[in-house]
Formats: sequence, C-alpha cells, structure tokens
Amino acid sequence: ALRESDASNDYKYCALMVDGIKLKEHIEYDSYHDRLEGVLDDGTGSSDLVNEALVFMACGLRVPWKKPVAYFLIRSITAQPLSQLIKDVIIELASVGIQVLTFTCDGLATNISALSNLGCIFKPNEMVNSFRNPCDESKFVHVFLDPAHMLKLVRNGFAAAKEIQTADGLAKWQHIVDLERIQSERGLKLANKLSKLHVHFHSQKMKVYIAAQTISKSVALALKLLRELGMPQFADSYPTEQFLLRFDAIFDRLNGRHPYEKGNKAPLS
Repeated sequence: ALRESDASNDYKYCALMVDGIKLKEHIEYDSYHDRLEGVLDDGTGSSDLVNEALVFMACGLRVPWKKPVAYFLIRSITAQPLSQLIKDVIIELASVGIQVLTFTCDGLATNISALSNLGCIFKPNEMVNSFRNPCDESKFVHVFLDPAHMLKLVRNGFAAAKEIQTADGLAKWQHIVDLERIQSERGLKLANKLSKLHVHFHSQKMKVYIAAQTISKSVALALKLLRELGMPQFADSYPTEQFLLRFDAIFDRLNGRHPYEKGNKAPLS
C-alpha cells in the first residue's frame, strides 16, 4: 500500500495504467474461509468463473517508481463500471497524496467507451484526450492510448482493408506484400526486417516488434527505392510510403524514453 510518507514532492506525481491479464479458469474450495475460489464475486450471486484480472499500476513521473495499486477479478467488464473503477482508483491514490496526471490503456472498445463516459472525445475532427480529475474539477487527467497496442491496430486495419485513402492518395497493403516477395525471391533485403512473418502475421499478431518492423521507415524507404528504379508494381507506392513514414514518426514521438533523445524520439518540449 502507498503511505503518506511516499507522497513527497518528487514521488507524488504519477501515471496510472490499466490492463487485463488473462487467467486460467479454475475453481477450488477454500476450507479456511469456507468458500469457493475462482468464482466471480460481484454481488449478484453469479456462478461464472473468473478468467481475467484487471490490474491498475501507478508509475512515477519525476522519480522512477511503480506499484500495482489495485486489481479486480472479472469475467468481463462494461464501460460504465470500468469508468467508475478508474475514478475510484484515482480518488484512493489522492487519499495518500499521490496525484494522477496521466492515464494509459489499450485502445479496446470498452476502454474507449469508458473514457468517453469520463469526458473524452475520440473523433477524427474533434479530439479531447483528457477528463476532469474526480478529486479536483479544476485539474485534468490526460489520456494516452498505449502506442504499442495502437500500432498493432494500425497494422491490422491496413492489412484487413487492403487499401486506405489518405491525403497523399491510396495506400496499399499489396505494396508491402510485393516488397516481401521480391526480397524473398532475390535473397536480398533492402535494409529492412520484412519477412513472410510480417505479411502473414495473424498467428503472431500480439507481438509488437512485428508491427513496428512493418509500419516502419525502413520499409517506406525500400518502397521508395523500388519506385525510383521504375519497377511497375511500385509505380503508385508514394501514398503507401507516406502512410508508413507518418505512423513511424507518431510511434517514435510517443515512445521516447530519455530527455536527450534525438529526432522523432526527442521530447516535445
């Protein structure tokens, strides 16, 4: 548990994160407490088995500390109770002097709906990525959707849609497929990590590095080179190159880890 003494000026500011951890469904009898363990305990008398732990973790912003602060054993959760849990954890942290400045979660539909209930807006032409702190209405908690998870969603969406209309034109997944095929046939790689695993990723879709190596600057530059060499299947690859470069830069912006990073990983201020 966090104590009042933990909340010095250096320690009191934190980022709050939440994620689900899959659990094996299992039921056993606890003779000491005379109850069954592994059954959902939500006050409704449900006999459903627990299959997930919803874990909240606080991480220091000024000093590198992190502590799991709460977990809830669930079967599934909807937006309304999730938004209430987020507020409850923020209030509990404030009770020991810990101020939550940011909140991070995956881009799951339930999470987006819960954040919308709190006051966020996620629309292409209207973005509000903060909500009022339940402990102090004059302050805001700023929301960051987990960059690694969002990059995987970009890759998944691109592969499923095959083509995406952008400001530069039509970005095509086929360009990435053709690049991988040509590299495999010729036994050479144009300074990128692309392989069959990156094109046929569905059995490994949870691995972040596969998405990051696909939606990358190195793949964009390889497409540019083949286009400039006059290969016909890449004649219209410019929009795909710009699509990859844009998301590669966004991912780097959100993934910087050091105040003295250079390029896209450098701090915004």
